[in-house]
Amino acid sequence: MNIEDKFAKPDKTIGQHSNELIEQAKLLYKLGYIKSDELYSDLLVACKKHDYGKANSQFQKRVQRGGKFQPELEIPHNVLSIFYIDKSECNKPDSVYFAVMYHHDNKESPITVFGENKELIETFISELGLETASYNKMKRNVKKRPVRQKTQRTRKTIRCFVKRLFAQMRLQCKCRH
Repeated sequence: MNIEDKFAKPDKTIGQHSNELIEQAKLLYKLGYIKSDELYSDLLVACKKHDYGKANSQFQKRVQRGGKFQPELEIPHNVLSIFYIDKSECNKPDSVYFAVMYHHDNKESPITVFGENKELIETFISELGLETASYNKMKRNVKKRPVRQKTQRTRKTIRCFVKRLFAQMRLQCKCRH
């Protein structure tokens, strides 16, 4: 099964949800809210891949049967989603990783989850058909380190746009019902 055919929500696939978000990003770009072509390109990557981590078996069971997130059995999807991001498709990969990892305000920091759950993350990476050695490669990308001021601004900008997109989508969904 294609990853985009898995469920993001009980009534929507990952592909459907990502495509809706991409359409909202295109609208923001068209309306002039996004002025940088590089930022727009990175935002499209973040929109497309932000929920790919939901393809894992635990999430799929939970989305179909209901239930609550179980931290001892699951890894937040936003942490798993970064393993799908190919650096070569990003202008500023660190900013895209950051936007995807922080598109939800979870109780625990994604950096902490990433650092404390290597075995469980590697289990899901393997299940999802990704290279298990990618954990160590990704760890170098997400570990805490000083970041240049410009990169920090870019991360904040991407995160702001992602949050704005989600808010706009929520409003549209409420209007449709």
